[in-house]
Formats: sequence, structure tokens, C-alpha cells
Amino acid sequence: MHSSVHSRYEDELKRKEKHVLIGDGFQVEWGLRAKVGNYFEGGCSGYWHRQVTKDSGKNASDVKQRVQGSGPEDSFSIPQWRLNGSIRSIWEFKNRNANQGNMTVFTLTKAF
Repeated sequence: MHSSVHSRYEDELKRKEKHVLIGDGFQVEWGLRAKVGNYFEGGCSGYWHRQVTKDSGKNASDVKQRVQGSGPEDSFSIPQWRLNGSIRSIWEFKNRNANQGNMTVFTLTKAF
């Protein structure tokens, strides 16, 4: 079994068309997986995002964004073909001042 954590600070840019400077944000992404057989791994992953500074500008909101999501993640490896792939689905919940939805990502990597 293995785990990973990745974090970043986002310095947001001005959205000129909306006259708003979105506040900066901090995000943490995480994953936890276990090997299943010789070629597969399964587990879960997710993220947590908080806006840490307020929006500014004439159309700015006083409410900071908050987004959370988690869901399953599976991956496979075919060493003789030098091929790896993964699929993960994230369901967002408890969002505040942000759109809420689901995300599914499929990644395929081929070494040459």
C-alpha cells in the first residue's frame, strides 16, 4: 500500500471580463492505493481547496470559495507493452461559493 499528498498555493489572476480579482487559494490533493495482483492497483483519491484571500473588484463576492471531493481510483500496468493507465472519479461535496459537480479522468501513458 502507498499514499501520496500534493499541495499548492494558487496566486489567481484578474478576470477582466467580470471585473473581479479572484482571491488566492490553497489546495491539497491526496491518494491512497494498494496493489491488487501483478498489474492492478486500486484505492481512493481526493482534494480539498480553500480560498485564502477575499475577491476584489466591483463584482466581487465577500464569500470565499470552498471545494472538497473524493472518489475511487484504479490503475493498471502492462510492462511488456510499456503501457500504464488509470481512471479516477471525484464527487464534489460541501462546496461553497463555487460550482459543484463530478469529474472523471482517464489517463493512458505509453513509453517509447
